[in-house]
Amino acid sequence: MRFLLPIIALVAGLATPTAAAAQDWPRFRESQQQAQRGVREGDILPLHVIRDRIRIPGAQFIGADLIAEGTRYRLRFMRGVNVIWVDVDARTGRILGYAGN
Repeated sequence: MRFLLPIIALVAGLATPTAAAAQDWPRFRESQQQAQRGVREGDILPLHVIRDRIRIPGAQFIGADLIAEGTRYRLRFMRGVNVIWVDVDARTGRILGYAGN
């Protein structure tokens, strides 16, 4: 019985991040569908085109989101322990701004 309580606590702790991720899934899926629709209709550039254009010396690309009603990509890069965010116009590929080192 005394081994059962730690196992229950462990399982409950593992389930919590999964539940949080499940709540974000509809928003993620909607953003993904919006991006696919925009690319298909020619309104925005595909993410792979944007990624090929944006290079940050010494940094590794780690992800991107379509934001601002589908008009901007926010790219994330990692350089050492620092994260760099780059906002890019989804229609033209022009860099709008960045934050981080």
